[in-house]
Amino acid sequence: HAEPFPRHPDEDVLAARIAAAEREHVSHEAREALVRALRAEFPLPRDPRERPAIRAAARHVAQLLDPILDALPKPSLNGAPQGSILLAQHAGSAMRVPDDGAERLTVFLRGGSGARWRGLNIEWQPIGPNWQLQVGSQLTLLRPGLPPHERSQTLKLPDQQFRAFVSGAYMTLVVESHTALELGRRASTARAAAMLLDPAEDFAFLRLARAAAQVMRGGPLQLEKLTPDSARKYQDATPDVLLSFARKGVETLVARLARVGADDAAQAFRRAAQALGLHRVVADRLHAALHIALHDPETLPEGVPVTQVDLAPGGHFTSVVLSDEPLTLQVEGRGVTIRWDYKGELVVMMPGLAPMVLHDLLVARLPVGNLLLVRHGSWLGAALAPDVPVPTLEAAELSTDDIRMN
Repeated sequence: HAEPFPRHPDEDVLAARIAAAEREHVSHEAREALVRALRAEFPLPRDPRERPAIRAAARHVAQLLDPILDALPKPSLNGAPQGSILLAQHAGSAMRVPDDGAERLTVFLRGGSGARWRGLNIEWQPIGPNWQLQVGSQLTLLRPGLPPHERSQTLKLPDQQFRAFVSGAYMTLVVESHTALELGRRASTARAAAMLLDPAEDFAFLRLARAAAQVMRGGPLQLEKLTPDSARKYQDATPDVLLSFARKGVETLVARLARVGADDAAQAFRRAAQALGLHRVVADRLHAALHIALHDPETLPEGVPVTQVDLAPGGHFTSVVLSDEPLTLQVEGRGVTIRWDYKGELVVMMPGLAPMVLHDLLVARLPVGNLLLVRHGSWLGAALAPDVPVPTLEAAELSTDDIRMN
C-alpha cells in the first residue's frame, strides 16, 4: 500500500514560492500574509507520534476494502489523469488551460464551444448526433456513430497538420507536424523574442519593432509613443506579461514580413531605426532574426534521454527527451530544475526567480544571458544566448553580424 506520510509532491515548489514572497518589497505584515496564504495550499504535516496508530488503522481499513475494490469495475474516462481534459465534467480531470507545448489536446465537447490552442482558434458545435469542428480556417464534421476506424479526420493548415478523433462527446486533436520542424520554428521565435526583451537603450529592440510595424502598415510614425520614456511600462511589467507582449510582437512582424519583399522590409526597419536614433545595424539584426523565423528556422539536434545537462554559452541549442524524472540544467554555475508538477504542467525553477510554467516557449533573462526553452511534447530544446549589442547613431561603423548561431 502507498506510504501514508509521503513527502508532498510540490514541496520544493512551495519553498521556491515562499522564498520569492520573502523577497517582495512590501510591509512585514503583507509579506507574512502572503506566506500564510501560500502555506494554506498545502496540508500541515501530522505529529510523527500519531503515525503508528494511523498506520494500524490504515491496514485495518485496507483489509476491509481491498475485496470490495477488486470487485468494482475498472476506471473509465472519468478516471482520466488529473488535468488531462479541457472543459471536463469532473474537476479532478479538468485541464486549467490548453498546453501549447503538448502534441495532443482532449476536449469534452459538451463543456463549451471553443478554445485557443497552439495559436489557433478551435470552435465546435453539435449538428444532430455529429459535431462540426473548425480549426483555424479548416472545417470538418466528426461523426461519433461511425465505426472507430472511421471517426478521425485530417485538418491541413499552412504550417501544421492535425488529426481529430471523436468518441461520443470527447474529441482528441493530435499534431502530425514534424517535431524537429516545430521546435526549430519555436527556437527562432524565442531568439527574436529575447531581443525584444533586452532592456538596453530603453528597450530599443522592442521600440524598434513597434516603429517598423507602423512603417510597414504604411502609416505615419508616431514617435511620441516610441520615446525612451515610453519604455517605463516594460520595466514595470512582470516577466510573463512582458514575454507574452514580446512574442505577440514577433508573430505580428513575421506575419507582415510574409506580405512584403525582403528589400522593402529591410528599408522599413532601417527607416524606423533612424527615426529612433539607432544605428542601422540594429535594424538589420532584428530584421535578420525575424527573417530567419519566417523563412529559414534553425534545426535542433536530436533529443537524448538525460536528466542533467551542462548548458554551454554561445547560443547553441541542446535537445533533451523529457521523462518523469526532473531535468537539471547547469547554466554557468546556476542550477535550473525542470519538472512536472501534480497538475501535469512543466515547471521551471531557478534560484532568485518565482517558478514558471513552460508550455511551448519560455525566455528567462539571467545575469549570464538569456535562457531559451522550447518544447514540443516530450522534446525540449534549451540554449543560453547572449544579448545582441544595441549601438546608437553616434556609434562607429559596425559590421552586421549574423543573428543565427551556427
